[in-house]
Amino acid sequence: MDDIIKAKRYAINLLSRKMYTESEMLDRLQRKGFDKEVSDSVVLEFTELGYIDDFEYARLYFADNVNINSKGVYRISMELLRKGISRDIIESVSSEIEDDVYSKLKEYVYLKIQRKMPSDFKEEEKLKAHLLRRGYSISDVNSVLNEIKEEMQTED
Repeated sequence: MDDIIKAKRYAINLLSRKMYTESEMLDRLQRKGFDKEVSDSVVLEFTELGYIDDFEYARLYFADNVNINSKGVYRISMELLRKGISRDIIESVSSEIEDDVYSKLKEYVYLKIQRKMPSDFKEEEKLKAHLLRRGYSISDVNSVLNEIKEEMQTED
């Protein structure tokens, strides 16, 4: 059987289970033993047909990781770069969801502190470090913590 047909069958089998980026699919095809020319051809054809769409992949990846996993833009962007998504696509998609990220950060902080702010500087810095590791920007973290402090002071 022709290598192109085998590669297409393998790619369809992979795509039937989950989405792949162009880079991931190229890598999977080449690890399976298909040469670069065949792999490039299959990925190009599947991209033109819309079976592989890096922009849609990034959009869904951002939405899932913001809404389900409470990750920040920086961390999600780094993960997408490792998956082979271009910076242009990442910047375009991340700019669309900035408001969602901020509101999810605030929701996550409320969940984390359970309606009681850290009592001392060390605890607050630990919370900030945790949020920064999740990929949120320091300005968003500080802004959300200040907002929550103000809201809690007005409740008292």
